[in-house]
Parts: sequence; structure tokens; C-alpha cells
Amino acid sequence: MGDKAAILELEVGKTAEDGTGTILHHPAIGGSERTVTVQSPLVQLKKAVQTDVVERDQQPVPSLSIHNFTIPVQCHEIVAIRIIGTTAVSAHL
Repeated sequence: MGDKAAILELEVGKTAEDGTGTILHHPAIGGSERTVTVQSPLVQLKKAVQTDVVERDQQPVPSLSIHNFTIPVQCHEIVAIRIIGTTAVSAHL
């Protein structure tokens, strides 16, 4: 990974206040601006949207696939993402 690796840690994953999806909060630590891939192997993603701190949708995440998405992250930035999807297990039942 070397010096270009971004360290991203899931701080909070919670049901959105309005009940629409799950809000993920990721604080970025160290380095400079990075592109980070967030993987979610247990959830089939249908939508991912960056939100502000009070969970208002801001902009869609353009690089969404069924189990991951990629976002740019600034150094020391807290990124909030609303994800909407189904669990991979329930999709096969």
C-alpha cells in the first residue's frame, strides 16, 4: 500500500433519521486527497448519496456498483454517505 494508502475507518453506521437507508460516517485520517473504495459484500447497493451532517442528500455517488462505490476523500474530512440496498442474503431468499 505504501505512502499512497488512505486510512478510512467506519465510525458510525446507523439507520437514517428519515428511515431511508443507512448513513455511513467515515473520518479520513492522514495523507492528502484520496480516492477510496468502500466495499459492502453483504449488501446489494441500489443507491449511494453523499449527505451533509444533518442527513440531507447532496450528490449521488457516481461510481456505484452492486457491492462497492468509490469516493474522493480529503485529508481529515468526515464523509457521510446514505446507502440504500438489500442484504445479499435476503435477495436470494
